[in-house]
Amino acid sequence: MTGTTIAQAIPVLLSPVLTRVYTDEDMGLFSVFSSLVLGLSTIAALRYDFTIVSSKKDEESKSLVCLSRRISFAMMIVITLLIAFFINPLTEITKTSSIKQWFYLIGLVVFVYIQIGIVQMYLNRKKQYKDISKSRILQGGGVIVSQIIIGFFLNGVLGLIIGFLLGQVLSFLYLFKTTRQEIKCTNIQPISLMKKHKKMPLLNGPTALFDTIRLNGISIVLIHLFSSAVLGQYALAWRILQAPLGLINGAFSQVSFQQLSSMEHHLHYAFLKKSIKRSFLIGFVPFSILFFFAPELFAFVFGEDWVLAGQIGSILTPWLYLNLITSPISSYFIVVNRQGALLWFSFFYMLVPFIAIWYLKSDFLLAMKGLSYAMSGMLLIFLAIVLYFSKQDEKATVINK
Repeated sequence: MTGTTIAQAIPVLLSPVLTRVYTDEDMGLFSVFSSLVLGLSTIAALRYDFTIVSSKKDEESKSLVCLSRRISFAMMIVITLLIAFFINPLTEITKTSSIKQWFYLIGLVVFVYIQIGIVQMYLNRKKQYKDISKSRILQGGGVIVSQIIIGFFLNGVLGLIIGFLLGQVLSFLYLFKTTRQEIKCTNIQPISLMKKHKKMPLLNGPTALFDTIRLNGISIVLIHLFSSAVLGQYALAWRILQAPLGLINGAFSQVSFQQLSSMEHHLHYAFLKKSIKRSFLIGFVPFSILFFFAPELFAFVFGEDWVLAGQIGSILTPWLYLNLITSPISSYFIVVNRQGALLWFSFFYMLVPFIAIWYLKSDFLLAMKGLSYAMSGMLLIFLAIVLYFSKQDEKATVINK
């Protein structure tokens, strides 16, 4: 946990410097760029990377690493071509014409980013958590340190984009060096692997796509309805509110995925209840402080120009708190092959934020309240669904005995 904690803490600790080097408009423009990269990365390997952990054989898991790499390379080309074709309407809708030329790098950055995720999945399977932590330190620390240094020499959003790319490259090079002798991409059978694990792209793929649309869509809707400065304030609030979640849950999610994959289904209910209780107790104090004192804390730590981010942070706290609780158990549906239920939930989870923001667009802070309360309600429904299905599996085992 120490390495993961450091990896999550470095960007937070250096954020007060970052907010004094860049403006909220710079942050808003970069938020669109990074949201597109992170969102597209979720589907860049068609979700075959998620089969690496749960594969029954080590050799097959290595083949799945290679398959995921090949698919992501093809997706990089597709993404780059699509961006080149739709560059004008894309930058007009997102009000990002000033960084238009850098959008052509999105495909490449997605490719590098997903390679990190693919190898981390393999290392998670092998329980090499120390290497995962080191790669995260290089990734998170490399990004923000590069952004700060470059920001002293280059004005505007360019430093944020270049720093983001450098951080990914550092992490990728470390992971490649760590596993290059162990993973050899020879004699794999991609077609048979794709057929064997076809449920992942067919059922989990659309779920990931819905998440991508939601994550990208919120940023795009905010910059379209309001401004890049408003989006920059929202982006900082979201990132800092995510910090307790990342500090506490960064490792728990991958470890929980591994544990859920290895245990019998009738044991899931007890494990999930324990996970929910643990996350609730761990997050209570930090999120309570953020809820009541975020505006004052943001103004003091990040500067008076970021008071709005503090107000947004206070409003979004209930949603992020429930996100903390649901994050470690979100892989449950993948483990038990119930991606169909997850697909339906993800569809409505995608729609709700857009409806809330659009309906309340006349007042930005009111829109944020609607967003937070609506998404909190959706995550409570998610918890109920997870506990219901896991309880049914437990009852079925008792009856069969």
